[in-house]
Order: sequence, then C-alpha cells, then structure tokens
Amino acid sequence: MRRAAATISAVVLAALTAGAVTDLPADPERVQADARRILDATYKGDVDTIMELTHPALIEQLGSREDARRKYGEAYATLKKIGLEIDSFEFPAPPVFVPGKGRTYAVIPTRIVVSAGEQRLDRLGFQVGISNPTEKKWTYVEGSKFDAKLRAKYFADFPKDYKFPETSPMQ
Repeated sequence: MRRAAATISAVVLAALTAGAVTDLPADPERVQADARRILDATYKGDVDTIMELTHPALIEQLGSREDARRKYGEAYATLKKIGLEIDSFEFPAPPVFVPGKGRTYAVIPTRIVVSAGEQRLDRLGFQVGISNPTEKKWTYVEGSKFDAKLRAKYFADFPKDYKFPETSPMQ
C-alpha cells in the first residue's frame, strides 16, 4: 500500500512539474541593459562579457569558443586601431517580445552614433534576445546576423513573417 501511494505521489508530482520550466518574463529594462552591456563590452574589449551574452548558436557559427574569443578580440583591436568611440547609444523604440516554442525572443531596436576623429557615423540596428528558461538567462544575436539562414538552422520557431525594425548602414 505504501509503495502504491509513493508511486502515485511520484506520478502526481511529475505531472504537476512537467512543463514547470517556464519562459523568462518579458522584461524590457533587462534586455535593454543587456544590449547596452554588449555594446560597452565590444568597445572596451571585454571579451568575457561578450561571450557570456552571445547566443551559443552564433559562437558555433564562428567555429569554437576559442575561435569566437579570438575573433571578438581581433574586432576590438580593429576598433581601437581606428579610434572608434561611442558618442551616443539609445533605444529608439521599446523592445518587442515575440513568443516561440518554449522560449521568447526580444527584438531590441538600437541607434548608435560613433566617431573616429572628425568622422561621425550613425546606425539604426537591433539586437535579438533569446530566452533560455532552463538557465534563466537571455543571450543575444546582433540583428544583422539574425538572418534567414541562422533562423532556419537554430530558431525555426521564430515567426517567418515577422517585420524587423528599420535598419541603416553606418553613415
């Protein structure tokens, strides 16, 4: 009898906790703060923060974790060599949270103005945050890299007809 009660309890507990891993809440302040951290880390050469916040799919696209670290370090060296600095960074619109299967995406519009000497460049872009409910964290892919090929391979649950924010090249 005790064994049957224990089995029933285990089954009930399993049924109650199945699917208990819930998605992260839509938190505009958090995803915007993360987008700012990524940008700051990029222009300061903080490869550890970039690696922490970059989605593993993008790291895989770059090869290995070591390849990604090296490439991010090289990118920073190039920024430093040409003297590129952030003049301003803003969010021209609030993030949009897009439901997926078992995760949520956050599309975070951005506007950055950078300068190198007398030259100023302005760019509209976006980051895409991807929730990881099992780790309770968000990781990110820069919008220009969140193309159809990457979405098909890693993010098939992202709506195919989604209208991304307006972007512009550095000008």
